[in-house]
Amino acid sequence: MLPQPCIEPMPHGDCWRACIASIINRPVVSVPNFMTACQTEIADEGLDKTREWLAQFGFSIFETYCSANWTLDEVLKTFSAPNPNVPVIVTGEPNGYPGGGHAVIAMNGKVVHDPGGMGLAGPYPCRKQGCDCGGSWWFLYTISLTADWKVRHD
Repeated sequence: MLPQPCIEPMPHGDCWRACIASIINRPVVSVPNFMTACQTEIADEGLDKTREWLAQFGFSIFETYCSANWTLDEVLKTFSAPNPNVPVIVTGEPNGYPGGGHAVIAMNGKVVHDPGGMGLAGPYPCRKQGCDCGGSWWFLYTISLTADWKVRHD
């Protein structure tokens, strides 16, 4: 993993593409900014576009969620335990931007790269009309579609 910084300012920034670039060892400027806002529709569309773009390099995204009732520490330890040394993109609400979204990379139970330097204040807020679930932590593993791929720890 080669950590890449955000290069676009908030409120929308480009932490998502910086995380993708970091995990697949590419310069951040070579990765399109698929997440241009935090609305659910745009995030869903951005995730689809990310999958399409990653496919050309033999990668995809595996996503999973976790209850908003868990603390960040509990979440990181739980998802890292069965996947040691595997970087995962974790999204949640950033410090200082209530209602926003932010992405960081975690590995082995801790955040190892925060491209925007904002940290995560809590779970990703739910954007569904009338929902009071409290949101969720969102995890995305960048996975290889090829059998001979190995995790690099540069």
